[in-house]
Amino acid sequence: MVQSSISINTQTSTVSFSVKKFVFLTVKGQFSNLTGSIQFQEDDLADSTFDVQISSATVNTENEK
Repeated sequence: MVQSSISINTQTSTVSFSVKKFVFLTVKGQFSNLTGSIQFQEDDLADSTFDVQISSATVNTENEK
């Protein structure tokens, strides 16, 4: 079994989201502070795992809060 362990590059990674409210309003944003790792099982993807922590304090929608 081939296993790779990858740390998430916190300098270049973001988590983006889009929330649709009603028909005419979509709020987009991102979180900028995340850490984690990926355990990739090349032979059996079902055994691969993601361990990711995201700080909710870093949410940015570019809208006034």
